[in-house]
Amino acid sequence: MNNFREWLSDNLRYFILGFFVILVLVVAFVIIRFASSRLGDDKSNNQTTQTIDSEVPKAQQDNTSESEVQAVPTQIVNNNALERNAHPQVNEVIQKYYQALSAKDVEGIRAVVDELDSTEANKITSDQYIDGYSDIEVYTKDGAQDGEYVVLARYYYTFKDIDTKVPGLSMMYVRPREDGNLHITMKEQDTQAREQIAKTREETDVQELIESVENDYARAQEDDETLRDFISSFGIASSQASKAEDGSTITIKYDCNVRDSADVSGEVVTQLSTGDKVTKLGNEGEWIKISFDDTEGYVRSDLFE
Repeated sequence: MNNFREWLSDNLRYFILGFFVILVLVVAFVIIRFASSRLGDDKSNNQTTQTIDSEVPKAQQDNTSESEVQAVPTQIVNNNALERNAHPQVNEVIQKYYQALSAKDVEGIRAVVDELDSTEANKITSDQYIDGYSDIEVYTKDGAQDGEYVVLARYYYTFKDIDTKVPGLSMMYVRPREDGNLHITMKEQDTQAREQIAKTREETDVQELIESVENDYARAQEDDETLRDFISSFGIASSQASKAEDGSTITIKYDCNVRDSADVSGEVVTQLSTGDKVTKLGNEGEWIKISFDDTEGYVRSDLFE
């Protein structure tokens, strides 16, 4: 026993040294594990961030709000868009006008217009070519004053002994009388009304309607040779304007377009109404070159008296 104590005493310092070595190793191991764990978490976080960033590129992230704004187009609202059959009172006036015109009912026409003189009344009753009007559609835009309207009446008319319907379009101005009832102004178009008509005529939706009717008019003649031949001969044989001297005054028989060339594809420079008087400048095939209010253009010869 004494020998063991003596041996333990001699070797105690080695046991203590070994213990400290083991303790240091344990602490070092713990520190390394802890550091490794933190580095692993940071790496994982970095990978997650990179994954997210790769799904939404930086440039796209920076411009997200701008792209969203650009994706919504700017809408321009036309506060005076062309309306179809939108106002019952206007529709009624226009329907009555064309019903009376078809029947050559002068008094019926006088009931819905501001004035109809004897010359115009005689033109209506003596017309031997147009058989009647049908399929009236009424398009409107606001006039110069509240309760007033610029009206485009789209219709079909037929010639005697020809079945094919011919498309037509007339522009009118409708306003209330003193009693509040609406009527078509033929003589009382003041400066405001004329300017409103001119402005309306240039608007895109109106030009599209005019072009549509003109295309239908051309197709009607293409589809019916009899109609085409009749219109061609009618324009030359029955129009006194085609025989009139250059410089003379001639009269419009039907509402019509004035074009910048002697062709249906020519640009519309203005419009004329039944009874308007213009100056003849010359003939060009089936067209007549005219001057009206300092404006020159071409009108088909069959649209004159």
